[in-house]
Amino acid sequence: QTLIPLYNVSPTQSATATLEPNAVPLNSKEYNIGGIKVLFPFPAYGVQLAMMNQTLRALKTKVHALIESPTGTGKTLSMLSAALAWQKHEKTNMMAQHSAQRIEQVTAWQAKRDADPTMMEITAAVTMAEAIRKQMLEEEAMNPLAAEQATQTDLINKYDDDDNNNNDDDD
Repeated sequence: QTLIPLYNVSPTQSATATLEPNAVPLNSKEYNIGGIKVLFPFPAYGVQLAMMNQTLRALKTKVHALIESPTGTGKTLSMLSAALAWQKHEKTNMMAQHSAQRIEQVTAWQAKRDADPTMMEITAAVTMAEAIRKQMLEEEAMNPLAAEQATQTDLINKYDDDDNNNNDDDD
């Protein structure tokens, strides 16, 4: 496996030596590191920016990173902030990609439907059936007893039909 080089940084070391050129602070608590917006609870020290940068590089390239720094330099907070920012960035990208694929699928289906007269007839029939079903549901919601009464009437008519059919056989 590939490892990102070990960086032994101190709290007083400047971050400009190890940061990518596009790691520009947006404000005191939000940093753009490698195109990813990283939120940080307070103004970050240079060493913390360097650790966030290394964490993001490792996540982007899917490799391990070894970071060594003295106690109290903010390793845990820096790595967590970077990892959460990367996770949010990836989720947003995946959702955008999924949306684009879905739009392509729908557009292709619509083009196929519009080119095929049979598909147009089927689509019209389905649309009409959905409209009728919606109207029936609305009527049923307005008068719930009507559906029950209609069902009872249907059963009575069925028994009457059955009786008539049975009587015809006896003749």
